[in-house]
Amino acid sequence: MVILVFFERNFQPICSRSCQIISLLSGSGYHGQSIKSNPSRLFSSLFDIILEFLRKAFCLPMLVDSNKSSWLKALSPAVPVMMGYLPIGFAYGVLAVNAGLSILQTVLMSVIVYAGSAQLIAASLFAQMIQPVSIIATTFIVNLRHLLMSAALAPYLQHWRNSEVAAFSFELTDESFGIHSLRFERGENKPLSSIAINLVCQLSWVIGSLIGALTGNMIEDVRPFALDYALPAMFIALLVLQIRNRRHVIIAVLGGLLSLVIWFFGATQWNVIFATIIAAAVGAGLDTWLHPQS
Repeated sequence: MVILVFFERNFQPICSRSCQIISLLSGSGYHGQSIKSNPSRLFSSLFDIILEFLRKAFCLPMLVDSNKSSWLKALSPAVPVMMGYLPIGFAYGVLAVNAGLSILQTVLMSVIVYAGSAQLIAASLFAQMIQPVSIIATTFIVNLRHLLMSAALAPYLQHWRNSEVAAFSFELTDESFGIHSLRFERGENKPLSSIAINLVCQLSWVIGSLIGALTGNMIEDVRPFALDYALPAMFIALLVLQIRNRRHVIIAVLGGLLSLVIWFFGATQWNVIFATIIAAAVGAGLDTWLHPQS
């Protein structure tokens, strides 16, 4: 009973905001409004949830009087990822429930695993009644690319505490890596704002998963909704933000073509990793050749 009272007093605002978001996204609206009529309410509600969570869960009283506009500006890089995660998370929720997972299991996978492609693969493997060992091995191989991403960001985290690095790494994804790559190069690598961006992204993924799980029994096939295009569109948007000169365009096109070629020859689980390594090596070679050190 004591635990329930503590949760009600401290996290009731979070639950209330979550209900507002679900109502907005489901189309039923909140106080007569829907996401179509007032899309800014979605982002405002997500921001309030993340701020309230940071206050309560991590005991950060300094956030109570923080300037909301400054926090909105700090979290604004997460908006493209949120717009992609909501529909993709919805698609995952539908697929997971139709694969035999319960609503609780579906949402818990988004909270604990938090790996979009791995979760989609795992859901399809669950539907085929594949052994758990095979599912774990497959998702492990798929997520090996995180070794490259974490190695690229590690130099910017040297002044962070171990607990901050662990929290940041847990929620690092392909999309958030793209965001932080740009931020860290500009010197914007403060732990709290970086972790908050990751948390907002994961929260949008969890909310999308929850809505998909709740409506999964009513939708058997998500392909008519063209939700599969949301993920490539999001990656294209993140890529455009990182292109600064013609060499970047050449390397990006080279990486994409190499990935397709490697996939065509059968390395369907390793194509992204191999293509990334080769394209990055070519880019580093070009920079060394064009700008030799004296």
